Amino acid sequence: MLLLPATAAAETVTTKCAGEEFGKPYEMTMIYEGGDSGTITIIGSFGEMSLPAAKKHREGVNADGDKVSATEIWASGEVPLIVPEKTAIESCIKGKLTPEQVADSDIVFSTIGSCAAASPPTAEPIPIKVYAEVGILDPQTIFVTFKRTYLEKTDLPDGTITLEPLPPPRCAAQ
Repeated sequence: MLLLPATAAAETVTTKCAGEEFGKPYEMTMIYEGGDSGTITIIGSFGEMSLPAAKKHREGVNADGDKVSATEIWASGEVPLIVPEKTAIESCIKGKLTPEQVADSDIVFSTIGSCAAASPPTAEPIPIKVYAEVGILDPQTIFVTFKRTYLEKTDLPDGTITLEPLPPPRCAAQ
């Protein structure tokens, strides 16, 4: 399949998502406004944020000769959010896992979600690095990545704690 870049005209792209995180259902709305560059506003149970974003649109033809289009929107930045307490997540992970497991980044990553669910929220918003990406292959095929990474380092593998809804949310373009 060959996809050629297309000029991204100014537009609004709205994606609504639903999923489960920290043992509770959630909804999230992502609204992109702009052309090749713009702003994405993300609204969910964690609050509301706006980040500078970029968009790339491509069109092409697949091996069957069918017209295909793909749009990718991505954003990253630091914002203050209320999140589960980092020290409580670390204590939970170290309490659940053996020292050998605590040294394995894959096992730690798979444990972060349940420990975040069991941890109290921060009393005030703290600075968090957010990464968001929306991929739209056609109106029905949408992929969303939404990660929140604590800026404060940890002694866990990889040196950071990242909250990421797993499985990824189910999303639809509006």
